[in-house]
Amino acid sequence: MTATTNRVGGAASAPATDSVPEIVPSRPIELADGWAGDLAWCDGAVWVAWAVCSDPEPELLSESVREWPLKRDTPLRPGLTPDDWRRRSAEAAFTVSVGRLAGGQLAAARELSRTPHAVEGPSLVTVPGHEAPAVLWAERRGRGSVLLAAIGGAAPEVVAESTGAILGPRGAVDGAGRLVAVWQQWPAGGEAADGPQIMAATRAATAAGQPAAGWSRPVAVSPAGQPAWAPALAAGPDGTVWCAWDGWDESVYAVYACYASPDGVWHPPVQVSRPTRGHFHIAPDVAAGAGYAWIVWNSTTRWGELNHRFNHIRGIHAAEVTVDEAGSVRFRPAPGGGTLGAPGQVPIPNVPFVHSVEEEFVNPLAPRVRLDADGRPVVFFRQFRSAEFKDFGWSIWATRQSGEAWTPPALVTTHTGFPDTPYGVVPASEKGMAGAGSAGTDSWLLAYHAGDYPRFTDRHPSRPVSRHRLVIERLAPLTPSPSPTRGEGNDNAARFRQTPPRPLWERGPGGEGKPRRIIFGEQAFELLYGDLHRHSAYSKCMSANDGDPLDHWRWVHDVAGLDFYGITEHLEYMSYLEWRRIEDLAERVAAGGRVLALAGWELAIPPGHTNFFYADQRIGQDLRIACLSSPDLAAVWPKLDAWIPAGKAVAIRHMQGHRGDDLAATYSPRWEPVVEIIQTRGEYPDWVQSLWRQGFRVGVIGASDHSRGAPFVQALTGLWVPPEERTREGVLAALHARRSFATNGVRMGVFVSVSSSSGGSVIGMGESGVVSGTPRLRVQATGTAALQTIEFYRDDRLLHLEPVDALEATVDCVDGDVSPGEHRYWVRVVQGAEKNGRRPHRGVAYSSPVWVEVR
Repeated sequence: MTATTNRVGGAASAPATDSVPEIVPSRPIELADGWAGDLAWCDGAVWVAWAVCSDPEPELLSESVREWPLKRDTPLRPGLTPDDWRRRSAEAAFTVSVGRLAGGQLAAARELSRTPHAVEGPSLVTVPGHEAPAVLWAERRGRGSVLLAAIGGAAPEVVAESTGAILGPRGAVDGAGRLVAVWQQWPAGGEAADGPQIMAATRAATAAGQPAAGWSRPVAVSPAGQPAWAPALAAGPDGTVWCAWDGWDESVYAVYACYASPDGVWHPPVQVSRPTRGHFHIAPDVAAGAGYAWIVWNSTTRWGELNHRFNHIRGIHAAEVTVDEAGSVRFRPAPGGGTLGAPGQVPIPNVPFVHSVEEEFVNPLAPRVRLDADGRPVVFFRQFRSAEFKDFGWSIWATRQSGEAWTPPALVTTHTGFPDTPYGVVPASEKGMAGAGSAGTDSWLLAYHAGDYPRFTDRHPSRPVSRHRLVIERLAPLTPSPSPTRGEGNDNAARFRQTPPRPLWERGPGGEGKPRRIIFGEQAFELLYGDLHRHSAYSKCMSANDGDPLDHWRWVHDVAGLDFYGITEHLEYMSYLEWRRIEDLAERVAAGGRVLALAGWELAIPPGHTNFFYADQRIGQDLRIACLSSPDLAAVWPKLDAWIPAGKAVAIRHMQGHRGDDLAATYSPRWEPVVEIIQTRGEYPDWVQSLWRQGFRVGVIGASDHSRGAPFVQALTGLWVPPEERTREGVLAALHARRSFATNGVRMGVFVSVSSSSGGSVIGMGESGVVSGTPRLRVQATGTAALQTIEFYRDDRLLHLEPVDALEATVDCVDGDVSPGEHRYWVRVVQGAEKNGRRPHRGVAYSSPVWVEVR
């Protein structure tokens, strides 16, 4: 393996070796701006499909910003203005292209699609009778998604389209020559509470030049009522097509598989991962041989219990599946004794971090499985490149199964890249395909994302990834080992439960069936729960264990059952491509399903850290430029005033950094309606009270951020929203109205109002108004365990403490000795620990204030 690169359009490659055909590059090929790709053999040639992001920003930004992301006194090159940046941003585009390798070079490259949004895929499929393979990818059009296929060089055709998101497309060809496509399909417009399913469609693979046969109507291969994720697909030489995915059963994720026989009939799915309540099993891949298939997947400790990290401790598992004479699927874990007594676990070591008060590990991600010429499974996976506190970059490693054990994992790539983008793997020779006989060598081709992320000891370690590219690289041969013996499978394959589980989001704060609505005045309000401060690995503000963005949307939809959510990566540490991938995924999720997905980010800008949110992608770029072209927070607000319509964005500060005397000078009443009072790090009422005293008329929210060494796993925002406004825009409107309260992760319910003891108008939480006479405070509260106390505050001083011993309570408090003038009233509600015994040991909720002028 060599680090010498062969840029497309550059110098010719070195002569090919005798062990591989001339079409295989002997030096890496780099496709500039590429970030996702796949490989396939077709008609004696290797083809590559890849996605590209054409980003104009590197030509605009000053060198100092790229070296020091937090230094933005001169963000642009001399002579350029933020308005120039806004105009040039319209030139950014995402493209999907395909080409073949010839003489160690890329030839016959052709652009298939150009879109303003990040795509899903691409996936390549070898199609009999065609000189070129089929390319599958999904892209956004309008407010929905469309799955496209370009077959054998023909123009793209529509496979499926929906308002809901289409994610993870994969393809294969069955025994009858039909092209099979599978994908994850989210419900359209949120009308189905079941969540996403795995869908499949087929098309007769007509020869080149013949009329298209058209795609079949999509059918679900995963059962209704059980959210399904991460489809994988492979076809064996016997014509059997295998599909694998993971499904949520309201307690854990498990890996399932089903197969389509050569006649095209899909058979019922079975559970492949062993039943366990201690781990999730997710993100499978599959490779098919004659009469059998190998499935690999990630196992992970349960999310949201010990901590709030989605990549805390992970491993890779593998199993072989077969079909018996009766047509039933049987499976057996991979031989080798497992790791720590776990059957089928591939022995990949978890490298410990040493910088945290809690254990941290470098873990394997994104497994792929391929079969060598003798049918042995070879497992590829991504691994974080270092155990340093702040770093970014995942290498690709490989291990193979000998029939008795796995070989030691070996690093197989020369560069590092994203942890979650599709990468392609094919044998370096068609003879190396499983079932085609021995090739005399075991060499592989990879197509994977790479980017530059230098590690400095004398500069700020967090920065955007630069020089994105897709690298096509031939690996060094893997050491051959004896062929495996395929033993009899077991009979404990668990079939899907056919009774749909009750979704978590139908449960109220006081337990099963508890209502989540109140009537205030003549308006009904629905209580929504959400988290407005979470990071994935792309933030680079901590280590690699915060998971990839799709892990977060799994968590929100299935495990936590939240109503709204925002991933807040550090904007200053993300390149344009990184930001757009995060944003476009949120937009896809928002287009279908139940979760109200907000786009946004965190910005470390003087005087401290501030989160920004929006629901209209059309304003995202202007908001981003306003933030990145400003040296401090005070310089951001005038640009938002000029570029962003009122109410279309929300800025939320949290305590980190905001401690100086310049807080009041940087406050914007138009854009800052709320602030964080609770994080997983703890409660910060003193900080919020200091803001109130300086004139910040802000409500409060709870949001998780990180959870290392935290007193509780997560923090949440409760938001009262009119049912007819249950939209992303409605969430922003409710934040601007300050109808919010904060909890330490417990789903309590709190609403505060103030009126005169003699009657008259009622002022609700987050509002301001006038009371003539003695103020009467009313608190409506619910808990998931018995409420213990309700603390009433006037102007941040304890006014009254009311003992409570019930799941719900309505408590009044009359403030009989208040002086005339303006006052703020708010409450803190405490409940007991939840019955499951998990952290926190008690529930705490803070209300937003009511501002009252007493006359």
